[in-house]
Amino acid sequence: MYLTSVLLLHICPCRRSLANRSREILEKLKAAGVGTRPIIWVTHSMGGLLVKKMLTDSLQDSSFGDLADNTKGILFYSTPHFGSSLAAYSTQVRYLLFPSVEVRELSHDNATLKKLHEDFTVFVDKKSVDILTLAETVPTNIAQGTTIKTLIVPLKSANPGFGEFHQVDVNHLNVCKPENKGSILYELTLQFIQRNIPKSTLAEKLERGLDEIMDNEYIWRHMQL
Repeated sequence: MYLTSVLLLHICPCRRSLANRSREILEKLKAAGVGTRPIIWVTHSMGGLLVKKMLTDSLQDSSFGDLADNTKGILFYSTPHFGSSLAAYSTQVRYLLFPSVEVRELSHDNATLKKLHEDFTVFVDKKSVDILTLAETVPTNIAQGTTIKTLIVPLKSANPGFGEFHQVDVNHLNVCKPENKGSILYELTLQFIQRNIPKSTLAEKLERGLDEIMDNEYIWRHMQL
């Protein structure tokens, strides 16, 4: 497991494109030594798009080859592979939930998202990466003090079209926050991680680490890149 502080520090919160943020974080991960051991990416929402961009970029730049080669699995919590329904709402609402990427990249059938998914499909096939997707089915209140609710990431957009796919009875904000160890979110996440690492003491350490994460809501909130 790698420390989340690698990504939490010194990253500009301003709205920028996926391409710009991808390069910045790739450099930080490389400097931190990420990629020298097997990697399982656990992503929420736009964080999933960012990881997709980082991995497809790593195929084009040999200096990040270790990161691509050591990626064993990717878990997507409600990632908008093909856009978000928030594109129909005001810029202020979109920025509230997705502050780190330009809002135009959220629109359905966006050319950037289409090309990204095509490139990512090639990456998954080439590297034989295991994929698990957990999708929200409960609408999220998108404006405080109102009753406006919507599925932030509709099922059609959450489903990448390959790997294991599950619908979960939670909203967009809670899809990455298991309530307890008996939660289907927790069980599926743990099973996915265990099947993608060697059956050794490492698996036991990872399970203990996941238990610690369950006790620390701060870390769960910051798993959104």
